Amino acid sequence: MTFQQVFDQLYQQEKIVEYQSLTSEKIHKMRCTVPRKFQSDSNKIVVLNLKTNKFHDIEISTIISIAND
Repeated sequence: MTFQQVFDQLYQQEKIVEYQSLTSEKIHKMRCTVPRKFQSDSNKIVVLNLKTNKFHDIEISTIISIAND
């Protein structure tokens, strides 16, 4: 996936992102969104975790899937 593909799926939409940890083999799932456009092309995307209401960055190459519920 590219940054733009991930951004297009998450911009002002709630989705479940599944991604692999950079420091272990662990797989994480997070309900998140990109609430507004505040970054352009990058190897990471900043998302709002809807459970904690905190921002996180996810490396694009670690994303396994983006899905609705």
